[in-house]
Amino acid sequence: MLVFVFEGAGEAYALTCDESGRNLPLERGPWRPVGAINMQDGEAPRAGLDTAAALAAIARDGYHLEEVRPG
Repeated sequence: MLVFVFEGAGEAYALTCDESGRNLPLERGPWRPVGAINMQDGEAPRAGLDTAAALAAIARDGYHLEEVRPG
């Protein structure tokens, strides 16, 4: 599945299948597109992202939110 990555306010990032990002929550924006990735159910987690949880949230809510904190 092609998933678009957006950066929001603070440390918020979102994943969605909506290339425009219009379905992302306004209170966490403004949203800026930063790329796209292919994600498949059953693949190994990537950089701390639980792929199965992200894809489940996208299927359920239309997007998945992550808070990225500096290491």
